[in-house]
Amino acid sequence: CQSSSRRHGRGRSRGRRGPRLTTAERRAIRRRHTKAPRTAIDRWLDEAPPPLVLRPVNGGGEFILTPEDDEGGFGDDDLLSAAAALASRDDGSTHAIDPRLLDLVYRAARHFRAPWVYVVSGYRAGRATSRHAHGRAMDFVLPGTSDRRLAAWARGLGFVGVGIYTTSGFVHLDVRERSYFWRDSSGPREDNRERPMLRELWG
Repeated sequence: CQSSSRRHGRGRSRGRRGPRLTTAERRAIRRRHTKAPRTAIDRWLDEAPPPLVLRPVNGGGEFILTPEDDEGGFGDDDLLSAAAALASRDDGSTHAIDPRLLDLVYRAARHFRAPWVYVVSGYRAGRATSRHAHGRAMDFVLPGTSDRRLAAWARGLGFVGVGIYTTSGFVHLDVRERSYFWRDSSGPREDNRERPMLRELWG
């Protein structure tokens, strides 16, 4: 996510509008955050251990990954499935996904009892400095869990980047050497408005 320090002027320009979402986008965001049916949660929890179920929001079906234990751990076949689930939205290209990223997403799903994970964005080619370009980042939603709660929990994982996208309606999680947290109010078709937060927790 790019810095938006260049926008730190004396205030917004006259007539500038805030971020906008279409009616369909608002509806989609609400649907992704709606809690899964209790029967689906119970069926998921009945499996030992419960799988990591990835559902890309741009289509492509459902990808079911089987962890080695309650903490995660995914074999080669599951890593290939994860790469397909996190394929580029632009051209369908894929990249190997960092195993620790999958473990952390799985821990989040288990913690919040989410039988599936909505994948908003995974691999993205482009900026070499972006962790999306290296298979080390995922933008996602857990049904039944607010982005605020998910982001607050994820910040405690250590050695992660956590961004909360308040307008677009998702949480960014990546794995890195030093933690970094931010908030971004940009909409889907706008430049990033990244604002660092909770600097005292970085490290």
